[in-house]
Amino acid sequence: MAEIRELILLEEFKKCLPERIVVYLNEQKESSVTKAAVLADEFILTHKSVFSMPAPRVSQVMPERRVRSPNMMRKSTSPTAGEGRDCFYCHEPGHLIAVCPILRKKGPHKGTKPPAGVGFINTVSPPVKHTELLPEEKYAEVDPRFKPFVSHGFVSVTGEQSEKVPVTILRDTAAYHSFMLANVLPLSNETSCSSDLLVWGIKMSELHAPLHMIHLHSALVSGQVKVAVLPQFPISGVSFILGNDLAGGKVFPLPEVVSDPISSVSACCSPFPSSAVSVPNLFPVCAITRAQARKLGENVDLSESFMATLVEGEPSCSVSSDECENVLKCINEFDLFPADTDLSLNVTREMLTKAQMSDPSLTSCLSSVVAAEEDRKPVRFFLDNGVLMRRWSPDSSEMCAVNQVVVPTDYRAQILSLAHDSSLAGHLGVKKTYHRVLRNFFWPGLKTDVAKYCRTCHTCQVVGKPNQPVPPAPLHPIPVLGEPFERVLIDCVGPLPRTKSGHQYILTVMCAATRYPEAIPLRTLRAKPVVKALTKFFSTFGLPKTIQSDQGTNFMSKLFAQVMRELKVKHKIYVA
Repeated sequence: MAEIRELILLEEFKKCLPERIVVYLNEQKESSVTKAAVLADEFILTHKSVFSMPAPRVSQVMPERRVRSPNMMRKSTSPTAGEGRDCFYCHEPGHLIAVCPILRKKGPHKGTKPPAGVGFINTVSPPVKHTELLPEEKYAEVDPRFKPFVSHGFVSVTGEQSEKVPVTILRDTAAYHSFMLANVLPLSNETSCSSDLLVWGIKMSELHAPLHMIHLHSALVSGQVKVAVLPQFPISGVSFILGNDLAGGKVFPLPEVVSDPISSVSACCSPFPSSAVSVPNLFPVCAITRAQARKLGENVDLSESFMATLVEGEPSCSVSSDECENVLKCINEFDLFPADTDLSLNVTREMLTKAQMSDPSLTSCLSSVVAAEEDRKPVRFFLDNGVLMRRWSPDSSEMCAVNQVVVPTDYRAQILSLAHDSSLAGHLGVKKTYHRVLRNFFWPGLKTDVAKYCRTCHTCQVVGKPNQPVPPAPLHPIPVLGEPFERVLIDCVGPLPRTKSGHQYILTVMCAATRYPEAIPLRTLRAKPVVKALTKFFSTFGLPKTIQSDQGTNFMSKLFAQVMRELKVKHKIYVA
């Protein structure tokens, strides 16, 4: 405020000074009134002669005064007032623009006023009036066409959790600025930015919207932001329009990965609400058919994870019979499983249990068996209806836990062959084969057995692997270039469109050291004109030591070889 006051006083002080002093003060660029007054006094004392006005000289001879009558004065003054002059407004002779009758009829003539001084004011936008929306507008639903771009968030003035107000956010990629309804938050001068935003809409007209600082919490943008406030939007059900100034290139929020797929889905949207409530660990993808349940009651199919159910005609999900027939029809048409492929391992539960109990390599696993409900360790062994199983989970959430069948020694070779040699395995490497087996099966020393099996596979040894590194080629020294035109490269180009002189081919000659090119036109590509053109070229630039060409008939002829031998030029041939 002190600087503004000093500036106003300085402007008023300059209005009272002559023009030359004002120019001098402007050149000094002084912003203080006190210093400006001192400079003005010094300027006056230094330039006294500039402002001293000469005294008027009074003539000693007084002119004669003639007394005129009023009639004579009227006659002498009235004609001379507008005599010989035209009005600049109506262009009529006899009067001036100051006494123009046409101009007087239109209104009093306003004279020019002196220029007004410069004033400084501080603009403060008036507080926003919080208008209440009608009930039907406040609870109106969003148009279904905008729902893919609608999300929910919270706004507040201070950012406190207790002051957050829920808002419906519309992501508008065609809007550069973000807007909010005026009735959402109690806005005041504290949140105001003391400026307005000029909005240019579809009607090509300007709209002033005051700017306010608020706190926004949403999936796309969070933090303190600057938004424009409007009393209403053309879109019902939306209280916040998110523009490109805040969201940038983001349109949709990033997908969130949750550990519990049922807890994040509402009961109305879940296809199995009753099952989700009654059985917490049951998900829709775990559904099995009654036929599969009856089959799994007696036998344990160790190859169920390798699409054996599709071969046997049983669907792996709860779908209709028509869809299952279509799937089996497509499988038969494309012959996904050849006739010689046997993916089934017919092992009963009693056979598997007996082999597990009698296998000495599984003694440590059997001694570590605990109840499935008692221990919550990441890795543990338990019995499932007499079958030894291994449960592994990456953490204590039990959401990503995997149940693995502990395979005895008698069936390990079949599991390895199924995971590596079958038509659906593809003879993968050690790491991928190990992870394929580990999805459903386990036994002590699994990785060692997988590595030994893959390295001794006959097919892998014959065909090899595509990811094997290629041995680098040995390095050879680059030949050192000597003199220019020591090594020359020649070739022939054509046939080309015939010229008036009959030339249809071009003999190209280039120096390997300097890359100097030469093009010699030829009528034919026979050896005789080629040798004649080369001899003329050599007579100009000198004989080379080596000449290199392809296996053209003109270069491989006896005449060309004889000429090169006479000129003692070595001829090198390369294969294109």
